[in-house]
Amino acid sequence: MNPNILQQKSVTDFYSMVKGNLESGNPEINACNLAYNDVKRTLRGFGKCSDKDRIKLRIQELLQTELLSFFQNPVTENSFDERHFLVCKKMKDIFFGCHTLTFGQAQKWLNMFFKYMYLADKRMNRLLPYLHIPIDNVILNGIERSNYPGTIGQYVPKCRPWSRLDDYAVYIGFQRAFRRLFEKPLLQEFYLWNRWRQS
Repeated sequence: MNPNILQQKSVTDFYSMVKGNLESGNPEINACNLAYNDVKRTLRGFGKCSDKDRIKLRIQELLQTELLSFFQNPVTENSFDERHFLVCKKMKDIFFGCHTLTFGQAQKWLNMFFKYMYLADKRMNRLLPYLHIPIDNVILNGIERSNYPGTIGQYVPKCRPWSRLDDYAVYIGFQRAFRRLFEKPLLQEFYLWNRWRQS
């Protein structure tokens, strides 16, 4: 089957799983909440933080503001990567003093937010060549088992466990290696995640 057809089917399948949580109300808030749900199990101890609701709200506001900036301003690969780093750093700063947020956790939250927004807002299409893929166990296992060519394999062990990954150089090396393999990395991520999530 044509890889593009497989990718599109994977997007449709993923959308069918989340549409009930994405369609009612504000899609940006819904996407942020869904993304938080994807990372919260790794935030051990955060539930006891007295400021957790305020922190979650500040992250939500940050992600919405940054998304609008991506829509309103010209984007290149380098500018996207630089902005991605700054957003992750701001997320870590918001958590400072209450809980430690690693780059691994920040990237999962941010990248899942973008993934859900891709399903909800057609303006995300212009960002497709630049969007990072959410790094998690499913994706790392899928990359290993798919025997991708190139340098991507060398980053897999360095990214484990992804929730403790706090070296942005390793993280961005992974993303750039994946981007060299796929013109629209997020579409391949949909396929990888659907293919390997039950393995």
